[in-house]
Amino acid sequence: MSISQKHRNLGLLLLLISAALCGGWAYRHWKHKQTSKPTMTEPANPPPSSAYKPEAIARAALLHFLYEFDPRIDSLPKRIEPALVDRVLREELEKGLPRPQSANQLAALASFYDSRGLVPVALAKLDARGRTEDELTSTVILAAVVGMLGNDAQRRAGRSYYYALLAHPWAAQHFPVLLSCYAAYAPFEPLGPTAQRLTELIASLSAQPEDEAGPQRRELEDLRGLTLPRIAAAAALQTEILALPAPAPRATRLVDIYLGFDERYNEILGPWAIREIQQLARAGHAAVVLSVLRSSFTRMQGRPAEEAWRARTAHAIEFFGGVLSPDEMTQVRPDFKRFDLLSLD
Repeated sequence: MSISQKHRNLGLLLLLISAALCGGWAYRHWKHKQTSKPTMTEPANPPPSSAYKPEAIARAALLHFLYEFDPRIDSLPKRIEPALVDRVLREELEKGLPRPQSANQLAALASFYDSRGLVPVALAKLDARGRTEDELTSTVILAAVVGMLGNDAQRRAGRSYYYALLAHPWAAQHFPVLLSCYAAYAPFEPLGPTAQRLTELIASLSAQPEDEAGPQRRELEDLRGLTLPRIAAAAALQTEILALPAPAPRATRLVDIYLGFDERYNEILGPWAIREIQQLARAGHAAVVLSVLRSSFTRMQGRPAEEAWRARTAHAIEFFGGVLSPDEMTQVRPDFKRFDLLSLD
C-alpha cells in the first residue's frame, strides 16, 4: 500500500478541498481534457462585490453543497458573498447537529469563505454526552472548524474538547477522523498526548488475538508511524511560513503549495494555503499575490500537466481581480474552472 493510500483516511474534514489541490488531480484532469478546445472569452474582472450571485441562487447552491453534494458533478460553490455564507452556515448548524457528510461540507465552506461567525455556534455543539458514533464524528469535524478559524480563547475550548474525545472510547475506532481534528490544532499543540494515546491503544490491541485485533492495530500503527509525523511536519512548515515578516515571501511559499511546486503534506496544507492566500489579499496585499502568481508562469515549462497548472494560475489571477494579458488569456480553460478553488466559477 502506498503512502498516499495510507493517508486517504486522514479525516473527513480534509478530503474535499484537498482533492482539488493535489498534483494527481491536475494530471488526471489534463489527460481527460487535453483533446478539448478552450472557449476564450474577454475577462470581465469585476470588483468582487459585483460578481456575487443573487442571494436566492447563492443560498440554493450552498444548501445543495451541504446536503446533496455529488463529487462526480459538483464543486464548492463560489462567487457568494462571505457574509451570506456565514449566515447560512450558522442558520443550518443552529437547526441541529448535521450528519458527518454534511458537517464535512460545512467545514469545507467555512474554510474557503473564512466563516469565523460560525465558530460560536460550532462551540455550542461540542458536547459528547449521549452522542451516537456519527454524532461524535460530526462534533469532531466542528471542533476542527474551531481550530481552523477560532481566536485563541475559542481554540482553547476546542482543544479541550479534542483532548476529551482523545480519551473517549469512541477514539479507538475513529482515530483517522480524530487526527484530522488534531491537524487543525497541531501548529499550537504538542504531539505528545496524541502519540501517547495511539501507543496505549496499540498496546491494548497487541494483547488481543491477532485475527481479531490485528487489522485495527496495524491501521493505528500506520497512523502513528506515518500520518502523525506528517501532521507534525506540516505544522512546522505552517509555523515557518507564517513567521516570514513580509507578505511577498509568505505569498510565494503559499502559492507554491497551491500550484503544486511544493507538494509536501498537501493533504493537510492545501486547504490552509488557500485560506492564507485569501487572507493576504483581504489584508491589502492582493497586488503581491497577483505578482507572485504571474511570476509562477516562468517555472511551468515542461511540468507534467502543464496546461492544467497554467490554467489554474490564470484562473487565480482572475479570482483576485487581475486583468489578464492577451498571453494570460490563452491559458484560461473554462472547463477546468470548477476544479480550481481560486477561480470565479
